[in-house]
Amino acid sequence: MDNINLNKENTLPKSIVSRQNRLRVLQELQTSDNLKEQALELKVGYKFENWEHVDQVLHTYAKTKGFS
Repeated sequence: MDNINLNKENTLPKSIVSRQNRLRVLQELQTSDNLKEQALELKVGYKFENWEHVDQVLHTYAKTKGFS
């Protein structure tokens, strides 16, 4: 019975889930646009926030230049 109650508590209404999905997709699209801009501006001396940011920008750069 405890598992059933936990599942009910963790289940969100579809409207909330779809809203969360829309917000996530919008954020990903905005991030992609920002990464594209950063990839286009990439040059020696560019400062990155962290290593994950480096990977994201370099991956986007490679995609825009046809490396991948």
